[in-house]
Amino acid sequence: MLAMDILPRVQRELFPLFKQYFMDTMGSVSFQRFLTLLPAREKLLLSSDFSEREWSQALSFAVILAATDIHITHQMEDFGFELGRYFVEENRFVFLEQFSPPGDSGGSKKEMWGENTGSRILNIATKIEKLLPLMNLWFDPITFKLDERITNYEFRIHMTERPIKIPIFCDFILGVIAGILEMIGISDAEIMEEKCLLSGDGSCTFTVSWGEVKLEFL
Repeated sequence: MLAMDILPRVQRELFPLFKQYFMDTMGSVSFQRFLTLLPAREKLLLSSDFSEREWSQALSFAVILAATDIHITHQMEDFGFELGRYFVEENRFVFLEQFSPPGDSGGSKKEMWGENTGSRILNIATKIEKLLPLMNLWFDPITFKLDERITNYEFRIHMTERPIKIPIFCDFILGVIAGILEMIGISDAEIMEEKCLLSGDGSCTFTVSWGEVKLEFL
């Protein structure tokens, strides 16, 4: 059996964040009903407040997400995706501390991101590559790698390690990527998952693309 210190783990602050998002979107009555579906440990985690950063087993968060997938996504299909966007919004200052625009932040987005489409895509991809490793503050292990093959219209991100091995976590990461893009002022990208570790692929591969058109804000 693995030692406790190397088991997949998550920050406990994720549990009250999940609770708040659930109540905001589904209501407090639905949340109380949802609690009755969970094992005692997960009920306790969702009913507690954590003032200090502390790790918990990722299995508990996986149990909660799995229950969400079974009982909630038929009511709100994009729950996992929107939870990811909410996660970024709630932690935006952590991400913004690491965000410095690749140009004059007081100029236009064209000046900020580059003079041609290729350089803009590269700058955006490089910034995402810098920000995604911050997920290690909340999830362990989790590893991202930017694909070196970047075109004028798209780039790919590979997640090669993940602490939660259920499909809805992929939706959550898609939402995180969307949330980061929105945070840095990019809101017109299409984001999709091409491959998944759960299907036997070497990584979860996420594609960020604009089709064969220029970015709208340019």
